[in-house]
Amino acid sequence: MSTSKIFYSEHLGFRGRQDHYNAYVEDFAIFQTADGRKVVQIEENPTNTRQSGFRNKSRSSPQQMWSTDGGERDPVPLFEQWLARRPEQMKNSGPLYLAIIPRPTTNVWYAKSRMSEHRIGQK
Repeated sequence: MSTSKIFYSEHLGFRGRQDHYNAYVEDFAIFQTADGRKVVQIEENPTNTRQSGFRNKSRSSPQQMWSTDGGERDPVPLFEQWLARRPEQMKNSGPLYLAIIPRPTTNVWYAKSRMSEHRIGQK
């Protein structure tokens, strides 16, 4: 499982590849708390596998990823870097998972097309 999928599964409660596939950049917000720590929060779309199915948009508690020590495995800076590697017109919108450019020659590592659900499910 990729690092990003692990972070989203552990911190945000993504349970399967469908949760990852259905995620959009617009569903995420990055903000800073009063003590200066950064937080990534998701306002997820409803699914039919959660209690109340498509009627209830959110869970009872906000799903958040908190910044830790600023190290190389800190989830918030990794998320910000991941967004920074997207095509310019897709940094703030579009599917969360984009197809990978095999040998990028610029700072853009992802194509403008969505990663397939099958590919997301692979390690």
